[in-house]
Amino acid sequence: MNEPKILISTFGRGEKASQIDDDRAILKLRIARRELPYNRLIVLTNVPNDAKLKEIKEIDEKAGIKVDIITVDAYDFIECFKKVDETIASLLPIDSKKGKKNPKRKGKEICEKSPRIYSHISVNISGGTKLLATATLIACFNRGIKAYHCDSNGKKEIPLINLYEFMENINRNDCKILQAAKNAIGYEELKKASKLSQSTFDKELRKLINCKWIKYEKTNDMIKYKTTEIGLHYALQFSK
Repeated sequence: MNEPKILISTFGRGEKASQIDDDRAILKLRIARRELPYNRLIVLTNVPNDAKLKEIKEIDEKAGIKVDIITVDAYDFIECFKKVDETIASLLPIDSKKGKKNPKRKGKEICEKSPRIYSHISVNISGGTKLLATATLIACFNRGIKAYHCDSNGKKEIPLINLYEFMENINRNDCKILQAAKNAIGYEELKKASKLSQSTFDKELRKLINCKWIKYEKTNDMIKYKTTEIGLHYALQFSK
């Protein structure tokens, strides 16, 4: 049986988009379908009821291709990133030893140890809003997925960047801190809630601050720590 080829594509329009912009968006989606082989199509869009998008869905489904339309808020960066990342995560291969999806295989590990592990997934970032394209591209960098820009000149692969190399070192101690800091909390309270030793706690907290999964601010001469939205998202991904 041939390996499934999955195409994830952004599609949509801005609030002040003209007919020309709409035509360009649908053209880029059509070019992606022509240039990138697939037998399953996933479209991330803020206009799920677009007539031309429905037409493409109907054409592909008649050809036996499964089409999923996922609605996103194309002006909310965090939501876009989460939707794209969760979509990609749902397509990851199964860990043969544990029988579970392996959310820890990302970035550097994919590129250097098993570069073809996600070769069945292609992502077209052209066709949607700039914010959606940016969020999608970052999610691709994070997961080690090939991303492309498609236009009248064809497809152009975007070089993969290892955005989150520290993901190889994330552990359950980090998750304890991230979970404990869901709400703003002081240093001593956070250390106590994590149940970690002083040295381990300090080491992991510094790492999480450096990668911006935890932020801190000074209020009334007291420093409080809080998990960022991205940090909480990945803490949940890791704990599954």
